[in-house]
Amino acid sequence: MKISSKLFRNTLIALATLLPGVALAAPISYDITDGSSSGFSASWLHSANSSHSAGFYMNGNKASISGNIVIDWSTGAASGSIATDAADTDFGSGSGSWVMNITGGTTTDSRTFNNGDSLLLALDYVLSNGSSSSTGTFYFADTTFAGAANSATASQIYLWGNNWFNENGSSDRTAFVGAGGIALGIDLYGEGTPVPEPSVLLLLGMGLTGLGFYRKRKAA
Repeated sequence: MKISSKLFRNTLIALATLLPGVALAAPISYDITDGSSSGFSASWLHSANSSHSAGFYMNGNKASISGNIVIDWSTGAASGSIATDAADTDFGSGSGSWVMNITGGTTTDSRTFNNGDSLLLALDYVLSNGSSSSTGTFYFADTTFAGAANSATASQIYLWGNNWFNENGSSDRTAFVGAGGIALGIDLYGEGTPVPEPSVLLLLGMGLTGLGFYRKRKAA
């Protein structure tokens, strides 16, 4: 079957038009850095020893952090690495070069937070300074705190959460610490960039190859 050059060209144009939309459905890579919003001055890892409200705990000692996290919002699957900045390392667990590797995540949980809100995101982590390490999960409620937190789009995240699930209020923190947990909080500001999935890259490659072939035929 012979395909006309006009039809072929129009097909390529349609593919090029669809690609941006496909890319936005892909996982998002967030560069974790300093953000600015009311009540949200930067990205921090902090001890959670100051009650905010409804069992959520905010800054104690804190250390600025930076790095990168990739999040697939369709499932919450996540990966990445965040580190405390060299000049600002003590968040209540002793000074040192701390690295937090993100090992997984989810956007679903049957529990609700003490204020009645559901889960926005949970991030599993391994936190280490070379001589000691711990594992845990940070939970972010689908609720509005000060300024832009908690919110998430393809271009930005403003997230504030703790490493225990605040289902019943301050008693959950008490039980978590009583069981040997170290109560922490995290503030995350990230600037996002879509990560093309392999199928999208293949589609783009096919389109570019076809466009080159079409131009070569036209020049001949």
